[in-house]
Amino acid sequence: MLTKSSTTRPNPRLQRTPLRAPLSRKPLGSRILAVGVVVCLFTVQSPAAPSEHAGPPLPYLDWGACPFECCTYREWRTVKAVTVLQERRRKSSVSFLLKPGDRVVALTGVVVTR
Repeated sequence: MLTKSSTTRPNPRLQRTPLRAPLSRKPLGSRILAVGVVVCLFTVQSPAAPSEHAGPPLPYLDWGACPFECCTYREWRTVKAVTVLQERRRKSSVSFLLKPGDRVVALTGVVVTR
């Protein structure tokens, strides 16, 4: 037969927690009201007027960008004669000429968006 010992303490996890008092219903102070107004002013945005600078200037030059899905510049074969310049500008001096069917390996490049 089991008897209840007088030294047994109740499990604190199973005890009920006392009810807490409801939140105070005091009116908002002037500091809290000022903070609320400032937050509202920063979150409200005025309608933006159409801008001439909605995107990057065109043509946009993206040096070293991936030209295709695979991000490879790879080997190319010319289909017509190509003049290769020393620099990427109109008045650059000629570096060499490629004939139709010549193969070249591109290591890097520039993607131009017009």
